[in-house]
Amino acid sequence: MDKICTLIGSRPTNTKQKAENERMKKAFAEAVKKRAEERTKALTAEKQKAERDRALEQSRSLAIEKDKAVRQLQEQQVNEQQHIRQAVSQVTAEKDDWKIKNGQGIGI
Repeated sequence: MDKICTLIGSRPTNTKQKAENERMKKAFAEAVKKRAEERTKALTAEKQKAERDRALEQSRSLAIEKDKAVRQLQEQQVNEQQHIRQAVSQVTAEKDDWKIKNGQGIGI
């Protein structure tokens, strides 16, 4: 009989415990879900910021490379112009020397 009373007496307790367990499970599941959503939002924001930072760095890097290429082309252009001037001066001097040697100089 003690066993029956114990079983009967414990049923309300088991029912209360089961109800409390279910309530806690639901509350825990909601808390976990809410925390997961918060963490997902934070991670998404961090990822977007990292992607923006990476894009900005790549843009800066490309701008630096472009500026470097432009400077190199400008230097090359200046060097080519100097070579052309030197070649023209040399050819002009050789022409003048040829004229002088062949009696075609000024006043001859």
